[in-house]
Amino acid sequence: MISRLSLLKVGELCYNRLMNERSKMQYFWDICGQEKAVDFLKSAIKNNRVGHAYIFTGPDALGKGTIANQFIKSLMCNGTGETKPCNECAVCRQINNLTHPDIFRLGRIQDDKTGKWKRDIIIDQIRELKYKLSQGSFLSGWKVAIISEAELLNINSANAFLKVLEEPTAKTIIILIVSDISAVPKTIASRCQILNFLPVARNEIKDYLLSKEVEEEIAERCARLALGRPGRAMTLANNPELLSEEQEQIDSLLKILPRPLIERLRLLDEVFKTDKDESISSDRAHRLMESWQMTIRDLILLKLNSEYYTANLSSLPLLYEVRDKISWERILHADRLITELKQLFNNNISSRNILENLMINL
Repeated sequence: MISRLSLLKVGELCYNRLMNERSKMQYFWDICGQEKAVDFLKSAIKNNRVGHAYIFTGPDALGKGTIANQFIKSLMCNGTGETKPCNECAVCRQINNLTHPDIFRLGRIQDDKTGKWKRDIIIDQIRELKYKLSQGSFLSGWKVAIISEAELLNINSANAFLKVLEEPTAKTIIILIVSDISAVPKTIASRCQILNFLPVARNEIKDYLLSKEVEEEIAERCARLALGRPGRAMTLANNPELLSEEQEQIDSLLKILPRPLIERLRLLDEVFKTDKDESISSDRAHRLMESWQMTIRDLILLKLNSEYYTANLSSLPLLYEVRDKISWERILHADRLITELKQLFNNNISSRNILENLMINL
């Protein structure tokens, strides 16, 4: 019979062999910026110290979702080469195609009756997730849950999710993707490893776009408009219509600001179209106000004679024209007003009312 000591020695040898193989492994993640988060997660894989739960926090389009995918691909990849993820094995292809049976993705869902997007992640979604995580792995490996906009967990779903964190199953990883860590209950945040995602330098984003064969003029333009968000830069670079729409939204505020109230309201009708689904209107209005706040930022920079840092090169003549017409006080007031009104999107106030409020008080 094999003694207990012999089994322990065999287990130790297997573990040491695994760690030696991992130490030689190279991890290539196609990521722009976020070196600290990337190095931390790669080290966790190499040293067999993968945590049970993580929070990836920071503004949208910084690469949180992309890094989550690269992380789990590197962990689960079945490729035989020395570089992971290989992006060629069955596991990598399943993850790329969002079809891996052991990876569960949660976010807001549509109401079956109305077809409208729910405002929260509801408790039934968490109950279903808990059941799935309690089951065995289809591929005898890791089980992963990725929850987007996790700050939208309501009181009931957050309490249910807390139980999932408190009763972890083996080889399970939970990744919460949030834009505002302060909106996550402390009882949940305290049980997760928190990785902060920060804006990326403009030149680094431009170089990344150039490496993807984006034309230099477009790369420069998109890197500026992205304001440190590589994902936004890539989206704009790959969608000429969206880039044109972004430009129109920026220019619209420059046309609105110098006008009297009645004309501001008329121009709002041209810029913003209300959708029957308020959640769609709300998202659209929020994006519009994000673009307008970027315009205000450029006006502030031009008041300070800091053209180099402006985001919108294409509208510089118009920006200078409006800068000379609008006082410092009015520019700063507009910036504060937009910041305050953006908070109302979570208070069940119609997007149209919020925008009209902005027009009246600009």
